[in-house]
Amino acid sequence: MRRTTKTLVGTMAVMLALLGATSARADSLVLFYTFFPDVGHIETGSVAPDGTFTSLQFFGNPRWTHIAGLGGGEVLFYDAYTGVAQTGSVAPDGTFTHQRGYSPFAHWTHIAGLGNGEVLFYNVDNFMAQTGSVASDGTFTNQLVYSGFATWSHIVGL
Repeated sequence: MRRTTKTLVGTMAVMLALLGATSARADSLVLFYTFFPDVGHIETGSVAPDGTFTSLQFFGNPRWTHIAGLGGGEVLFYDAYTGVAQTGSVAPDGTFTHQRGYSPFAHWTHIAGLGNGEVLFYNVDNFMAQTGSVASDGTFTNQLVYSGFATWSHIVGL
């Protein structure tokens, strides 16, 4: 396990603010993701109340176009090119666990984690949205579908 500690400033702190905490703990967890042509990489870390960032774990992973933190350590990954989704969880020590895979999903341009396992999917091309939920074991459940949404460039769960 690779572990480093440093104080966050600048762009990284903004990225963390946008990702939000995955659960209510003394140290909030964060997940970073980047992909290359053939493989993606995940790094988990924690942020203490004083702003100190600690890197916890590093993993390789397939390519995803969207990632949403759903609260309680749950994460939803989605690939808009293939329509494949996968759920996963991050433990307090930063360990990442793949949970369940789902295919096919509808085409979505935006995904926002809303907390408590809830997620909102939105497609700017057809103004459709859908809600869903992910249980702590990674089980995804479709909820409601909506039409006639306005055009939005960004959606963030609060």
